Amino acid sequence: MKPKCKICGKDDKGLSSILGKDFVDDLVYGLFNPESLPSEEEQKIDIENLIQNHLSETEEGSEEHDDYLISLTSRCLEDYYKKVIRLKRAKEKAWKDIVEKLEKGELKPSNLPLKQMIEILPEILAEELRKENLLELVSERHPFSGLYDRYYVFTPEGQKIIAQKVLEEAFMNLEKYGIGLHEINETGTGTYPSYIIREYDEFLHSYDNLDIQETLVSTASRDPVNMKILESDLRARIPLDKAKSSNAILIDKSSSMYGRKIKGAIMAALGLKELLEMNYKEDALHIIAFDYKPYLISPNEIIQLRANGSTDIGYALDFARKILAKEDGNKNIFLITDSEPTISYYPWQTPLQSALRASYLAGREGIRMNIMMLDNNLILRDICDEMARMNGNSTVTFIDDPLNLKEFVIKSFIDHKRKLRMYQ
Repeated sequence: MKPKCKICGKDDKGLSSILGKDFVDDLVYGLFNPESLPSEEEQKIDIENLIQNHLSETEEGSEEHDDYLISLTSRCLEDYYKKVIRLKRAKEKAWKDIVEKLEKGELKPSNLPLKQMIEILPEILAEELRKENLLELVSERHPFSGLYDRYYVFTPEGQKIIAQKVLEEAFMNLEKYGIGLHEINETGTGTYPSYIIREYDEFLHSYDNLDIQETLVSTASRDPVNMKILESDLRARIPLDKAKSSNAILIDKSSSMYGRKIKGAIMAALGLKELLEMNYKEDALHIIAFDYKPYLISPNEIIQLRANGSTDIGYALDFARKILAKEDGNKNIFLITDSEPTISYYPWQTPLQSALRASYLAGREGIRMNIMMLDNNLILRDICDEMARMNGNSTVTFIDDPLNLKEFVIKSFIDHKRKLRMYQ
């Protein structure tokens, strides 16, 4: 909770202290992905009615601030700006009413219609999230007009919340196909310790699996005075499957990836990054965006990707291959695109020839390709099949809804991990 205001002595309560962390997390994810919000909500409070009530109470041009703003505009826009100012004030008063009801216990966060709040009060919520360090207000000068655009972007803390929500949503959807979070923590013959503790079984475990600390805890709970260790006290720590992998996710950010496609690619990258950070910390992940040219992006830049440019798949594959050449373990490329290659940085090769050559070279270096195509026409099918054939160790997946891309990327990664475990 934020400290008391030094001027007025009142508590400067943040959004998390008013609504709770879970609600704020849902709010952050709802701003990023409004399609995740329920279409129908049980409304215990109607925000639109609150705003209308305050609009009827507000007098037009009642303050000097109004007149000053209006004087900066032509008289023909006077009525418009008066309405804008009145609506802004009515929304602020409605938000104040909501906060007061929450603080008095007359309203619970679960009673608030999240979708309606985001649709009607986005500016107020964005400013509150900025105070929580989950959004940041940035100014960017337009190269032609010279004017400054001001907009909000998610901070690293906000992006972390989104990544966790993306992964959670992906596993909820994958449960429908029989793949859940529990399948990540497969036991195997790896050498990395885990949180899995079992009673020692001489037929299943070696002495290397003995966990002294857990064994002593078991002994102490049974015989705290003499601390005589019995066979029944022995505990084994089971290693997780930890076949190291090095991965590169290639995100096509060309013009055709506009809208849901680039958002789906962003969500897939965030979900895979979060999965590795949670369960496969020893694995490497390189995130590469490409249009006519590929470039590495930091985890905090994923969510800022915008679609623009042409598509050079061959250049992107070569770029990823050179990065993975410096890595250990099994190597994977996740190629996310929605079109055929349209440009080639090799002047003596067509865009398609460059993509096929790069697929072949990746295969020769033992790099497995996972081609995720966000279109399903016959020409693209033939191109993907030929790229897979040239690579020699590829999977090709055609995704109808880009927002489901994250499930396919995560499923592909987990399935490959399980196959590696079987051959250890």
